Amino acid sequence: MAPLSAKKETEADGEQSASSERKFLRFLSAFKPLNQKEETRLPSSAREKENGLCADPLFFTFTHRKIAEASRNAFSNFLSKLDKQQYDKTVAAIEGGLETGENFSLLLQNVASIDYFIAGFPKGADYSAAFIPIVGENPFVTSGDLLAEQADFPIWRRDSKGELTEFNAVFINLVGGEHAEDVRRKGLDLQTGGKSAVFARSVLEENVGKTVNVPVIHAGKKRVYKVRETPLYDTETGERGVFGYALDITAEQNAVDGAARTERGQKEILEGLRTAAAIFDSKRRLRFYNQSFAMLWELETAFLDGAPDYVAFIDKLRFKRQLPEQRDFKAWREAQLEIFRSAESEDYEEVWRLPDGRTLRVLLKPYPSGGLIAFFEDVTDRIRLERSYKVAADNLQESLNALHSGVALFDFYGRMKVSNKNVFLLGGRDKLTGTLPENCGFADLARFYQDKDAKIRDFWRDLARAAETGDAAKTFERLIVCAGGAYHYEARAEILAGGDILVTFTDVTAEYAARNALSEKADALIAASHVRDTFLKHLSYEMRAPMTAVIGFSEALQAEIFGALNGKQREYVGDIIRASQDLLHIIDNLLDLVRFHKDDSEVRASFAPINPLKLAQDAAALARRRFADKNFTVLYLSASDSFEISGDYTALRQAILQLTLNAFEAAPENGTVIFQIFSDNGRVRLSVRDNGAGVSPAVLQKINGSKDEDYTTEDFITGGVKKGAGFGLNFVKRVCKLHRAEFECASQERFGTSVSVLFPYAV
Repeated sequence: MAPLSAKKETEADGEQSASSERKFLRFLSAFKPLNQKEETRLPSSAREKENGLCADPLFFTFTHRKIAEASRNAFSNFLSKLDKQQYDKTVAAIEGGLETGENFSLLLQNVASIDYFIAGFPKGADYSAAFIPIVGENPFVTSGDLLAEQADFPIWRRDSKGELTEFNAVFINLVGGEHAEDVRRKGLDLQTGGKSAVFARSVLEENVGKTVNVPVIHAGKKRVYKVRETPLYDTETGERGVFGYALDITAEQNAVDGAARTERGQKEILEGLRTAAAIFDSKRRLRFYNQSFAMLWELETAFLDGAPDYVAFIDKLRFKRQLPEQRDFKAWREAQLEIFRSAESEDYEEVWRLPDGRTLRVLLKPYPSGGLIAFFEDVTDRIRLERSYKVAADNLQESLNALHSGVALFDFYGRMKVSNKNVFLLGGRDKLTGTLPENCGFADLARFYQDKDAKIRDFWRDLARAAETGDAAKTFERLIVCAGGAYHYEARAEILAGGDILVTFTDVTAEYAARNALSEKADALIAASHVRDTFLKHLSYEMRAPMTAVIGFSEALQAEIFGALNGKQREYVGDIIRASQDLLHIIDNLLDLVRFHKDDSEVRASFAPINPLKLAQDAAALARRRFADKNFTVLYLSASDSFEISGDYTALRQAILQLTLNAFEAAPENGTVIFQIFSDNGRVRLSVRDNGAGVSPAVLQKINGSKDEDYTTEDFITGGVKKGAGFGLNFVKRVCKLHRAEFECASQERFGTSVSVLFPYAV
């Protein structure tokens, strides 16, 4: 049969529309399915309908794009017998026909496995849709022309011998025949070339009554057709045969194959994840799980491979006490199942805190092929780390706020990362006023201090300019004196190893105040020292002149230059001379104290090498003059004549002289004074020892424990025999300190006293 050309009908073609409708009505003759188990004719039509083996054709008319009221229930009932995919396809086809007014045709199968040929066509001002079951009694040839006109997919019929009897033009085009007779002669076993396709007859005969997917080559491209042949018989002639059709499902198959490949890829990715993942299908059964999922829940492989549903999975976890504790477990489980019903278009996330202390992040997402994909991520360590980090950050912030200095850390671009409150309270301000933007920068801080303090504002402004020119990479330091000089800050900006910029404000107000106070005190001490030295110099020299005169006139009287003296006068003149000499000695000590209150560095600059033995001999010779009338022995014991010390000869001789005078005075009549010089642990020890009365332990402790210029109460050098001003010992200790020497005194009552000075070797 030759195909009819599809034409868009208009009102002028009303007669042709009526003809098309008549053809559809002729096509309503139903074909009965062949029951191969029955050798006789099938039961009557009434029984067939009762057994559900027959379906009636349906016609629906749409006026102004709305279905007639009388047909609405039947139309809805028919659509309800379709699955979701077939329903969407049917509704889309009808809506498209109503929109464009053009013919459409499609083939589908309802939930009762009944094939329907659906066609839509304009009917005057209305639009009609026909739902025709492909079952029935009358020959297929009666509607051949209509099928050729309406169907855009291959349709054919084979007789009981398997030969093609009827087919449409689409079938001819598919198998690549020149005309209908050529196709009918070759049949379904037509061998294909590069541009033709064929459905193998043996495959179809093995699957009569079933739907099979057949790959073919058409126009040089691989395509997939869904093919179905339904057994038929003619009630008038008793002939048997099959009615066949083919639908091009290449796009759908490619989509299915692509989805399958995508799903395999997704599963491979999920298998490699460390996060536990599982896929539950639309019936809530477990279809996939990765190794991390099995390890997380420690479930038996047999249980997981048995595709348990989500309820069984939840109950299993509850039995193992691996679910969060719930007050109403049934309500919670029902809420979990509700996620499956409502999660087709949204994700669901919650946190599970398990009895064993673990914390899981549970994420349920819709899966493209239906159902849900569930992720169970163990976030126990991450939460613990985040909590520790937060505690550390809070402690850091509290520590920064406790600092007396202002501290702020900026990133490479000059945005503040962290700071303490003191950065905003500079200049004596006790509270934060004004607002700052998040991640404020140098320029923002300059504006913040615009009306608060000009010096601090200028610092931030200059730092912002330095950052713009790249000079911020250098250390940026400045002393800021603000609030009228009441506050001093050492401001410093430096680049850290990671590129961050650290800015610190150290409050040095107290240091500057202390420095100023110390400077003033030092000036006052220098002035006081100068006054003291001037006073002592004048006092010493003013006292030395009359004392020299007293000594001179006393010595003249003692020599009886002006006449003879009686015994009493001679005694008094001797006392005057001795007292005058003692007073002169005190005056000399005062002068020496004044001299050695100069800067030690100035005195040390004039140090020279000195032989300690010669130093002792010179001091003893000077002291001997004072004690010419006293009988005692002086001994010198030196381990080596090559010893040398470094120092000021005049000062050292005066100090050793003081020690020698003390020893000479302490020594008894016919006593002994010994000078000992020897090496002692890398130093030179010079000792002056007498065999006098010695001193008490209390006095000895005071001598050794007292500091140089703090010792001013008694002159203990004579062992308590003589009272004095105490300048001698102070002077000795001051000279020892100047020469970095150590002073030691050892004594035992009735056995004498030994005074030593330990000098470092001359350098």
